[in-house]
Amino acid sequence: MKFKHIFLIIGCLLLAAVLNLNICYAHAVDDANSVIDGIVMFKMRESGASDIADWIAKDLVPNAGVTAETYAYALAKEGGHDLSPYAAALSRYLAENDVRAASTRLKYALCLAATDPENAYITQTVNEAVGAQGIMSLVYGLHLANNGYLGGGWTKEGILEEILKLRHDDGGWSVMGEYSDVDVTAMVLQALAGFGPKDPVSEAVDKALDFLSAKQREDGGYAGFGADNAESTAQVLLALSSLGIDCREDGRFIKNGRTVFDGIAMYRLSDGTYAHVAGGSSNATATMQVFSAMEAYVCMKDGKLPYYVCVGEKQGEQGITDAPAATEAPTGSAEPTNPPSPAEKEPTEAPTPAGKQEQNATPAVTGNPGKDNGAGNNSDYKKVAYAVIAALALIACAVLFIIKKRSYKNFVFVAILAILAALVVHFTNFVSKDSYYGKVPDDGRKAIGTATIMIRCDTIKDIGKNDFVPKDGQILAATEYSIYEGDSVYDLLVRAVRDKDIHMENRKSAVGAHGASYISGINHIYEYEYGELSGWMYHVNGEAPSVGCGEYIFTPGDIVEWLYPREIGRDIE
Repeated sequence: MKFKHIFLIIGCLLLAAVLNLNICYAHAVDDANSVIDGIVMFKMRESGASDIADWIAKDLVPNAGVTAETYAYALAKEGGHDLSPYAAALSRYLAENDVRAASTRLKYALCLAATDPENAYITQTVNEAVGAQGIMSLVYGLHLANNGYLGGGWTKEGILEEILKLRHDDGGWSVMGEYSDVDVTAMVLQALAGFGPKDPVSEAVDKALDFLSAKQREDGGYAGFGADNAESTAQVLLALSSLGIDCREDGRFIKNGRTVFDGIAMYRLSDGTYAHVAGGSSNATATMQVFSAMEAYVCMKDGKLPYYVCVGEKQGEQGITDAPAATEAPTGSAEPTNPPSPAEKEPTEAPTPAGKQEQNATPAVTGNPGKDNGAGNNSDYKKVAYAVIAALALIACAVLFIIKKRSYKNFVFVAILAILAALVVHFTNFVSKDSYYGKVPDDGRKAIGTATIMIRCDTIKDIGKNDFVPKDGQILAATEYSIYEGDSVYDLLVRAVRDKDIHMENRKSAVGAHGASYISGINHIYEYEYGELSGWMYHVNGEAPSVGCGEYIFTPGDIVEWLYPREIGRDIE
């Protein structure tokens, strides 16, 4: 019996060795599906959805054009989901918002190609935006060309030629400078995957893969903009999968026994989401990009077309030569006929733009209770509101009494409604523009020192599109303010813009690094208005902190600069 057991064990080991590749395949796909399921479950919990269809209705539809595109495209590629409500919502968003950045328009068009292939916005965009804003507008233009959408005099080969002209000597690409970037190189490869094994594509792909192989860290991951992060690693996985390369089997992408999968796993959190950097908190952009990468891996293992080829797959073809017929342009579209200059580069994974707010909007009142967050004294209107609620409740009770609906349940119902209304008033602050701006009153706290703040937009002073861009780039000269225990950069910004009557808008953004204190506009100059890398950022004592403006707590003597870069900070270093 003992010998039989030994032979049985040896036989099992030999069988496992023979089937090793299939075992690896199963584990790899299981891991990818586990990641996908974890993210989907998180998004469903977050939105209160009961299933995928409910998630689409409760999250993707209301956030179409804002944060939904990555997930909507992935679900379309996965197949079996009704995304027509999302496509309709995205069409409405595009008709109501002025989207200026060329590559962002092309990204929206690609989402529509996957969810509503005959939408006129696609043809309109490829006619106007391909190649109009640097490398990324060529990449997204090539994605659309791979799906049969061509316009503006472009051919697939013509777009490829322009992309190859922008290649660096090291075999990769970047949005600026002389040295290649991991993210951009990976995203170019994702587009080149639509060509298949063709020259000169094969040579360009091989050199780019050599570049990415050389840039891989010993832990299997990748760095972008000088920091190891989940997004760069995910972009590489998506590129390899689009090219049909299994990162778990190709020795070029296994370092120290660790694969790209291992590089991504370092950023996974217990709730199924991903952090931007190891040890960090949940990050929406990292989570979305990992989701796409894992979907691309599963698509590759299932033998589907490259991740960003969607129309041909739906039609059961290996490629499309003619774009679907287009009808007239969507009503109300405010797209410019002349896209931005090619000098306005775009990010490796372009954040979706927020619709530009009305210029005279009253700033949102946010902040911490007990701190001066701009609400002012609103007790007078609240007293009036409480009195009105009480009066309406008494009137309702009197009417019930008169019409002889005197059941105690009716009176309890009225009381509950009154209490709910009073709670809404209690937890809501409304403030007029006139009462918001002006000198911020001292709330009695003891100052711990001073800090200096300035606001500048030098990068656009010569190309400003409106009267709100100062000719010298200075919105607020260096001004010193008292600071209090626990004051953040955001608190000081609110104090300064109120004091100097400067417009400022913040919004809670699922893709914003600053969470609820994400600054979308100052002095009516908004993020993405001057290219997809443009937006507001802050420096403290000459350096860019790695935390949001609401999280950076002052030390007396700090100097904070609010700046408006067009190249995510690289043009102001």
